[in-house]
Amino acid sequence: MHSLTYPIEKAGCPVAILRDTLGDKLSQAEMRKLGRLYLLYVKKRGLACRLKASTAFAGAQGDWLRSAYKATYKDKPLEWLRTALLAVAGNRCPSCGGTRPVELDHHLPKSEYAEYSVFPINLAAICGPCNKSKLAKVGATVETSFLHPYLDRIPEVAFLDAATHRSNGSYLLRFAFTGGAVTDPLLALRMKNQFGQIDMDASLAAEITELLSELACRFEDELEDPAGTPASPELVRAYLERSAKRVERQHRVGFWQAIMLRALANDASFCGGGYRSHLPR
Repeated sequence: MHSLTYPIEKAGCPVAILRDTLGDKLSQAEMRKLGRLYLLYVKKRGLACRLKASTAFAGAQGDWLRSAYKATYKDKPLEWLRTALLAVAGNRCPSCGGTRPVELDHHLPKSEYAEYSVFPINLAAICGPCNKSKLAKVGATVETSFLHPYLDRIPEVAFLDAATHRSNGSYLLRFAFTGGAVTDPLLALRMKNQFGQIDMDASLAAEITELLSELACRFEDELEDPAGTPASPELVRAYLERSAKRVERQHRVGFWQAIMLRALANDASFCGGGYRSHLPR
């Protein structure tokens, strides 16, 4: 998991978006009310346990705001906003670190918080599996609340561990949250709780399988002799450790691929030729 930076230069002022694109449906008083609610949202860091749903938008206007979210769909007035918010995350889901995020999540669900249905800071890129895991969960306490992609800052330190297993000749990896390098106890607890609610192993399964196959092909092409003798464990281990450092330079410290590569480097059977079970058949 990692933080995102809200694209203020591309997305602009949230109140202005509402006024310029959707404002003909709202009175000036309602616009001012939404502006105050938006400021309160940021002040309370998007925590449901500190924000009560507004009664001012509990009726027909709330229904209209919920339906206004459709303006972010393809060929609609706010499609550009969806594009900008998805672009911030790039190819990595901020919740699990894998799987291209192709959906927008309402951090506070629009079913309960109609006033934030089209509030850009309440919308963040997420992958399908994580969005399914989160659904409309908000957390009754700070400790159990999902981290806010823009308003909570995840430190760039290692907080994951990985263990290797072998099943039917193939290697599997299981990730676990350690949090030892996260110095803020409350943040560490929230990260741990969120990790327990998303299925990171399932989200990353396809990427892990692909990476294992890619590594096996590289070892065969770059480290083995022409006769096909498995590469020496020392060469494989050194290759994996170098790759882990390169991944962290490219992404960030503690990125899941780097954790995976180091776990494989510590697996004697994998380095001793077990990697060949992942060569394409």
